[in-house]
Amino acid sequence: MCSYCLDAQCNMGSLCLRGMFAGKGDQFSPLPAGPHSQTKKYSKVGQIESEHLFPHAALKASGIPYNYNSEPTMSIPYNVHRGGVSGAGGGITSTGSSSTASGWSGHLGAMAKSDFRSALRQFAIDQANGHWMNGNLTGEVTMQIMQVVNGHQNLGRLTMDQAGSINNEIMNIYLLRGKK
Repeated sequence: MCSYCLDAQCNMGSLCLRGMFAGKGDQFSPLPAGPHSQTKKYSKVGQIESEHLFPHAALKASGIPYNYNSEPTMSIPYNVHRGGVSGAGGGITSTGSSSTASGWSGHLGAMAKSDFRSALRQFAIDQANGHWMNGNLTGEVTMQIMQVVNGHQNLGRLTMDQAGSINNEIMNIYLLRGKK
């Protein structure tokens, strides 16, 4: 819950644009993270796409029950989703059927069978790194990644401590390399 507007969906001003987000916007802020059925409504061809932080192929490989439209997603720039740096992982190479995408999703899907936290951590770090490589690691992106991690916690896949640990790592990446 946001301490500024008290909205349960707003994290530290990510939606109301207060606190660390005051006066800071980007091409898709303040679109929230949420279930794919909601974030896909914000998609605009060539501009913004809904990103499954934990890709469909990895969920399928993991054997974890899921509903594609209910999975936690975020809204990211089209160029990061489709045209990112080859081999960076996350939303960049998990999209499509390239050998990199298939290998990455398969590897982390297998990992998720016994250790979902570690697999999601890798996807979250790759998402942050992909945005950094594209010059788009903003506070808004960081908050969306953290909201998606919290979405997996809400689905019972992570404990609160596990989600908090991953989110601390993502925030550290932003503080070290992000656009402020």
